Amino acid sequence: MAGAGLIGGILVLLATNLVADQVRAGAKGLASEVTVLVATAAGQVVVLALLWLALSYALRPVAVRWTALIPGALLFAAGFQGFSLAVTVYFAPRAARASTLYGSLGVALTLLVSLFLFARLAVAAAELDAALWERRHPGGRPDRRAA
Repeated sequence: MAGAGLIGGILVLLATNLVADQVRAGAKGLASEVTVLVATAAGQVVVLALLWLALSYALRPVAVRWTALIPGALLFAAGFQGFSLAVTVYFAPRAARASTLYGSLGVALTLLVSLFLFARLAVAAAELDAALWERRHPGGRPDRRAA
């Protein structure tokens, strides 16, 4: 079930990116392009937030309501959009240059650094949810059994 959900989520993300690229390609003029860029980025943030919320909900302790997971989902979605921009602007060109300078070691290093930053983003989203839950429920611990 979890594997099917992961594959379904990836397919939803790919479809969202495909639609966003098609809409961006059809935009004419600077104002239209900026509007389309902001709208598609906002749409992608919403889709990512919903997917992260669904994943967090499946892994949450029983005592934690789904509404307590929204801040982490929003942090992950916005951070992923920033991460996507960083990959486009910094990591991809750096990996291309690293392959000519250092060979496969340079590409591996660039890939590992970008994966490390992605992992830190995922952990930060979960930490935000946990910190906010602890602030609202001082001294209480959620039941660890899954729903």
